Amino acid sequence: MHELLVFLYLIASGLAVSGIVANIYWLVAKPKDGEQGIVHWLVMAVAGPTVWIDRATRTFLSKKFAGAVYALMISAFLYWAFVIGLFTLSVALALIQVR
Repeated sequence: MHELLVFLYLIASGLAVSGIVANIYWLVAKPKDGEQGIVHWLVMAVAGPTVWIDRATRTFLSKKFAGAVYALMISAFLYWAFVIGLFTLSVALALIQVR
C-alpha cells in the first residue's frame, strides 16, 4: 500500500511541477502559435504532461478520436509526469541530505 501511495504522490507532484512550469512560461514568454525555439522545447520537456493532457482532453471531447486512444495517451502522459515527479523527489532528497 505504501508503494502505491508513493507512486500516486509522484504522479501528482510531477503534474504539479509540470503545471507550474507551463503557467509561468505562458505568463512570462507569451509565445505565439508558430514560435518553437530551443527554449520552447526545453520548457515542454517539463511542462509537456499538463499541456498534452489538456490538448488530448479537448480533442477527445470534440469526438476526434476514440476512448481507447485517449486512455493510451493519458497513460503515457501520466508516466511522463511520474518521471518528472521522481526527478523532483530525488532532487528534494539530495537537498535534504546536503543540509
